[in-house]
Amino acid sequence: MSRTILLLGGYGNAGERIARLLLRETDARLILAGRSGARATRAADRLNHESEGERVSSLLVDAADPRSLHRALEGVDLLVNAASTVGQTETVARAALDTGADWFDILPSHHKLAYLMSIRESIAQAGCCFMTEGGFHPGLPAVLVRFAATFLDRLQRASVGMAFRLDWGGLDLSPGTVTEFVEELAVYRSAVFDHGSWIGQPWWRSRRMDFGEPLGVRSTVPARSAELEQLCVGHPSLVELGLWVAGFNWFVDWVGFGAGSLALRLFGRRAIRPVGRTISWGLRRFSRPPWGAVILVEAGGWKKGRLVGVRGVVSHRDAYDLTAAPAAAAILQYLDGSARRAGLWLQGLAVDPRRFMADLERLGAAVEYGLTVQTGRGQMAPASGGGGE
Repeated sequence: MSRTILLLGGYGNAGERIARLLLRETDARLILAGRSGARATRAADRLNHESEGERVSSLLVDAADPRSLHRALEGVDLLVNAASTVGQTETVARAALDTGADWFDILPSHHKLAYLMSIRESIAQAGCCFMTEGGFHPGLPAVLVRFAATFLDRLQRASVGMAFRLDWGGLDLSPGTVTEFVEELAVYRSAVFDHGSWIGQPWWRSRRMDFGEPLGVRSTVPARSAELEQLCVGHPSLVELGLWVAGFNWFVDWVGFGAGSLALRLFGRRAIRPVGRTISWGLRRFSRPPWGAVILVEAGGWKKGRLVGVRGVVSHRDAYDLTAAPAAAAILQYLDGSARRAGLWLQGLAVDPRRFMADLERLGAAVEYGLTVQTGRGQMAPASGGGGE
């Protein structure tokens, strides 16, 4: 029996890409929904034409209106939230619980996660499955660390690096997306895990990481993520863990983020709009090719009495495609029941990492990994491959 999936924001930069992959990989009926009925209809027509079918429909839905949401979610199995609706998290989540719909989102938001954590008992009691922190970031760092751990008997250290360059001038960035981005900047905290504790780091502390072609060697700064914090609980042998993120361009990094962080501390919410305009302008004005998105893991530990290193890399020429592919890979595991469990789950901890990596490659991402084994004469690379074989 085919499922019905409603994609809130399904006509957006990431939403339509997710819909396209789900249309290709499943027999689900898709509903593209949002506050622009015209855009939803155009996107649905486009996808139906591409697939030579009629499985995609459109719907006008206001995420701030509970009645609109309840009507839209009747008969829906899964709500995929890909819209700039962080401010309506409570309204949308309550509507999903009231109608018995499961939930998946790609919203990188401290506020959203805090609210969902506060109602996790209600989610479990309702028998619903809420999978959050989906997509590329958050969503992939913990998967990569868990994937690396499958090659080891005991994982000891792992560093995840992320870099992406987008042609921002060619994108339609909504004011809501920019606002949510700035709100996350206001609560940004940097830390690394070191021998049992997360230790705060200054935001300007940097580390150079090699992301390969076309992005090359980039300076990165530490970031903190909920998925990696929870991952530590399941890997007590870990002594070092960190997430390192490359910047956008010199103007956004130093003026938008540096001066913007100071303005947010001094003026609070009054600074959100001007900081958002500054960052948005800087992204369009100073971003330069090459374009692409890369996330990598460099891990190490013990295997059969030897120290072994693991390096895994996932990349795509388009960062939005590298958001859509992980989202679709997670939803595929949800649809076949392997990742559907009542309660609240983080994508990076809910999916099977080996299958996930194999699906990522099939869905269009480039996946590479290799091992290095410490020997008496140095290091050698005895195995490499792609996909998760």
